[in-house]
Formats: sequence, structure tokens, C-alpha cells
Amino acid sequence: MNRIGTLVVALLLACPALQASAVDDGSFQSSLRQAWSGVQDAFRSRPVAGRPAPLANGAFSFAVFSDLHIGMPSAGPRYTRYAGAEDAATARARSAVARINALAQTENIAYAFILGDLTDSAQPAEFTKAREILDGLRVPWFPLFGNHDVWTYSTDSEAAAPEGDALFAQIFADRFSGVEHPDKTVWNPERRLPVRLQNFELRRDGFVFIALDWNTRKHALPGLKGSLPSGDLHDFAGGTLPWLRERLALLPASTKRVFFLQHHPFRTSPPIPDWEFTFTSAEKSIFRATLAAAPPLDRYYGVFAGHTHVEYHGTAFDEWSSFAQHVPAACKDQPQILLVRVSADGTAKVVPNP
Repeated sequence: MNRIGTLVVALLLACPALQASAVDDGSFQSSLRQAWSGVQDAFRSRPVAGRPAPLANGAFSFAVFSDLHIGMPSAGPRYTRYAGAEDAATARARSAVARINALAQTENIAYAFILGDLTDSAQPAEFTKAREILDGLRVPWFPLFGNHDVWTYSTDSEAAAPEGDALFAQIFADRFSGVEHPDKTVWNPERRLPVRLQNFELRRDGFVFIALDWNTRKHALPGLKGSLPSGDLHDFAGGTLPWLRERLALLPASTKRVFFLQHHPFRTSPPIPDWEFTFTSAEKSIFRATLAAAPPLDRYYGVFAGHTHVEYHGTAFDEWSSFAQHVPAACKDQPQILLVRVSADGTAKVVPNP
């Protein structure tokens, strides 16, 4: 049924005066106005792509999923040139999108976040296919940058430099309209090359989402292609860590909750070594100190991440028991999503596979 038809049916059902044909005492016009107001309210409350649904009593929810790895073949050698084929990875990504759209009919989903590794090897066709699939989401959505998105390569070629961030920025530029998203090319003195870090922040009625690009731009070990899997604080002018400090200093006193989004988790699941795959102990200590310098600490809920492909729900640090960490399984393996229900007071409940 089209939109006009839906309105007509809603009016007929909602207006007792119409059903009773009571048109001679003024009650018809009054009931009609009431019914029309109710229909308008109902339609305003529906989630629309590109616009978050209004808060329902101050509560809302958001969805996260990660590690699509578009371009990863269902069989045969990995990292071949991708030509846009539909396969198991695209099917699972479409399934996750469909699930979020279904949940949006009953859940007040404000946003969906895709936590990096949209591609398998940062090939332009992989980014394009990921964009096509994610455009199917009927709630506002925001992609994050992952380590597999850093460096373009295939079995027979490799880019001379890690330019995946520029491809990412080009293909998803409009998704960050109206959002704090610096997207500037800056010089990385540690790697001696230009980088385009993909950090962003959005705010919603006292709730803040801060997405951080910790992906190293360091090349993989000799004999391998792409970048290393580890994280990097990018502690230089225009880098991620200084940007985080700036954003924390600007948080309003009225901030209820801050949610961090990133590709790399702080805690890894055995036998994955965190110092090799995510962050060293020193780097994690610097992150905690950065937040401690911008109190109160109880407004920081925790982090949602991907990367390890292993589902995890617990804490990010032994030293900070109230700072949560949630990692969904890789979408390339199973179309898992996490639904996060947030109450008006900032309490958050994570529901895996809702």
C-alpha cells in the first residue's frame, strides 16, 4: 500500500465519527483533526534512511556489525582481483542489513555502525560493492575504517602506498554530512607518508559517539602484502590521539554517555596476542590516561570493536572494570549484529543476535 492509502486507512480506523457517520454536531471535524494529528505523529516517529528516529521517552537504540570482508571469495585463492561478484560474503552482509531493517520496525534504531574491514584488500570494486550493500540500510548508518581497508592489493599487484583511506573517504563522503569528520590529509612523521585518518564524532541529546581510526599504515612483514594488523595511536599533529584529546575537552557538562567505536579492540581473546594484533600495554595505558584527563570517568561506557572475528562481551581493561568492550563475530562468517538499547539515563543493554 502506498503512503496515501496508508493515511486514508489510518484515518478511517482512527476516527470514530467517520465510522458512525456522525457529521451533524461538529464532532466529525473535531474527531477528524484528532485522527489526522495522530497519523502525523505516527509517521514522524518512523525511522527514515538518513534521519534518526525521534527519541521515545529519551530512549533509543543503535546497531553494530563488523568485518564484512567484501571481496573474500567463497572458494579458491584469496585476494584475487574482485569484479563485483555476489558470494557468501555479500550474502551475509545483505542478511545483516535486512535484519537491522526488520528490527527498525519495532526498535527505535537511531544509527547503525559498521566497525571496519568493509573490504578484504581495499580494492576499489570492493569498496563500491560494500557501499551498494550498505545503501540498503533504512536507518542512518556510518562506516568505520579497518586494517584490511588500508592498502589496496591483489595476488598480482599492490599499491605503492596505503591509499585506502582516500578511497574510503571518496566513496563514503556523503555519509558524514553534518558530522564532525575532519577528513584531512596530514603528514605521518612516523611512517613518513601522508595519511587521511577517518575519525568522526556525532552527538544526540546528551549521547556522544566517537569513532577512532587507530589502523597502522605500516606495511606488512616482508613477503606479505597490505598493512600490519596492529593498532597505532597516531600521536602526531593531525593524528587520532590529539584529535581525541580535543574532542574530549569539548564534551558538554550535560553529556550522559560516551560510546567509543573503532576497529581494534583493546582486549583480545586467547590465543591472539594483543601487543601484535591490537595495542601494546603502553598504548592502552596512554588511552586510559587520555580519558582520565577528561573526567568524569563514569560517562565513558566503553568500546565497540571488531577485528578479531571472535565474539566478546566483557571489559576492555583489567585496570578499569567499568569500561566495557563488545565485539561481534565477523559478518563474513555469520551475519551477527549487536543491538544496543540505551535508556534516557544512559544505561545501555547489549543484545547479541536480537
